[in-house]
Amino acid sequence: MERKKFNCRFKPAKDSKLVNKINKLRCFTLLRNCRYNISKSLSRKDVSWLNKKIGEENILAKEKLSEILSLVDITVRSIRRIASELRPTLLDDLGLYAAMDWHLEEFERRSGIKRELVIPETELALSDSLKIGIFRIFQESLTNVARHSGAKNVNVSLLQRDNQLILTIRDNGIGFEEGPMTTKKTLGLLGMKERSMMMGGVYNITSTKGSGTTVTVIIPLSRKAV
Repeated sequence: MERKKFNCRFKPAKDSKLVNKINKLRCFTLLRNCRYNISKSLSRKDVSWLNKKIGEENILAKEKLSEILSLVDITVRSIRRIASELRPTLLDDLGLYAAMDWHLEEFERRSGIKRELVIPETELALSDSLKIGIFRIFQESLTNVARHSGAKNVNVSLLQRDNQLILTIRDNGIGFEEGPMTTKKTLGLLGMKERSMMMGGVYNITSTKGSGTTVTVIIPLSRKAV
């Protein structure tokens, strides 16, 4: 069977840069779909189930299944890494606001959670490190909403006030008791807090059980940051 090569080349637009951006956006969407479908297909649950069904006396089969599980884990991690490396390129090509809009639209399509995005009409000129940091926190927060909140709606805003950049992600999900959740040293929360600190900002997460969760990141906009 002949293999088809995935080609992500873009034809130059003669009349407008917008056409080229749209083509790139389509390519990123295809790549993202590839990641989602492959990760879903390479689920270790089926292999783990089969491993439990095989008797301990079948040593060779057990060893082979263990190798397959390791290969699945390595492959999924590689796919996630490749997709992660593509995101800064998306920011470079489309800008922070357009990248957030696109990512949130994809988030709604996959999760079924309705979205609302509030951003200024004119994009603020930010350093690359700030754009990437903000986008990563935005993305990780949406991942948490999809996995844990049980929300039907999520509202995202990125606004400038009093020489500060304020990112807010609010959902109407089940919420949680703040004490145990906020003190638990999960990698996701620690990562977002560290990113905020690296940008000179503050990360805060508040929640009320039964009334949703709000993530707020406040970043001071010094001359070096903008």
